[in-house]
Formats: sequence, C-alpha cells, structure tokens
Amino acid sequence: MELRIRRLQPGEPLSTSHQDIRRLMALAHPTLSREGLETFACDYFIDAVGDADFALKVRERTPASLDDALRISQQLEVWTKDAHRGREDDINATKLKVCDANEPECALHQLNNRPFGPYRR
Repeated sequence: MELRIRRLQPGEPLSTSHQDIRRLMALAHPTLSREGLETFACDYFIDAVGDADFALKVRERTPASLDDALRISQQLEVWTKDAHRGREDDINATKLKVCDANEPECALHQLNNRPFGPYRR
C-alpha cells in the first residue's frame, strides 16, 4: 500500500524517492523476478512524481528499469528548470527594455546617470 500512495514531497530529491521505492519493492515483493520488480518499481516511481505532465514525459521515454526512470526524470527536471530560468531571463530583459528612462528606478536611467556610463558624453 505504501508503494501506491508514495508521492514526492516538495523539495525532496528524485534519488530519495528512487531509493525508497527500491526498498519498498524488496519488502513488498521478495519473490518477484528481477524483470517484474523493475517494471513495477518503474511505474511506482513515475506515479510518485505526482505531476501528470512530467510523469507522461518520463513514460514516453519508456524506461526499462527503475534506474533508467531516475536518470530520465533527473534529465527532464534539469531541462525544465533551465527552460523556466530562460523564460525568467526573457521576462526580465523585456522589463528592462520597456521601462521609462526618466524613472529613477529604471535600470536604463541608472545606467545613463552613472559617472562613466555607456551613454555619457
């Protein structure tokens, strides 16, 4: 039952869930074949992620083992964080371009008013 309800806690690393599922699988199914263990463990691990879109992306890559599922999940997690960081950088760059140069809090205004700023003549 623990395997079915196991979910990743906020901030919990994927590797912790991987280890926990491997431990629970050994306890719950001691007589199951290696292939069967890996198949079920993979499904439980993917279900534990909790995010349906993320889980679907992992499933689409058809991991053959629990270790493969962990590797794929970690790779997707890094790519997702990188994509979010890229979007935040784009948003911040857009805000910089749109600000009014006469406003004191505007980065462009601050840049222009530096003693040796790039737009100082």
